[in-house]
Amino acid sequence: MLGWHWLAADRRLRYGERKLVEAGKTYTAEGPLKMCVNGMHACRRALDALQHAPGPVVCRVRLSGELVHEGDKSLARSRPVLWMADAGPILHEFALTVATDALGFAEARGEVVDPRSWEALRVKTRWLRGLATNQELSAAESAAESAAESAAESAAWNAAWNAGW
Repeated sequence: MLGWHWLAADRRLRYGERKLVEAGKTYTAEGPLKMCVNGMHACRRALDALQHAPGPVVCRVRLSGELVHEGDKSLARSRPVLWMADAGPILHEFALTVATDALGFAEARGEVVDPRSWEALRVKTRWLRGLATNQELSAAESAAESAAESAAESAAWNAAWNAGW
């Protein structure tokens, strides 16, 4: 079965000997296979595997030998790594696109979006292009978090007021 598996930036297995993972090599599990405990894991869809990702390195793998399937995950005795890549930059771009769309949809519904949220996305775009520092990104992120907290508190207060009224 072809599948997707994600690794931390150090490209090491998370359990056992924490071996360095390399494309073209095969990794195997010893002992009884058990989901989330022992075995070589993967998902058929990269997006499903992403929710279990410990980091930004994506691997295209083939599960072979004894197979176990549970929900969106599978595991096997053996997992050859066909290829791997650092998907960090594209994951940042994806998150930026989703966040931009979410704010745009909120405004389209007539909601007021705090300008600090838009500014955080502008800084993130600049950061992705190497035009903003980590400190600038962190400051913009903190400002956007404050904006979100203020909006949540305001919404909760309005809901309580309306319920009480």
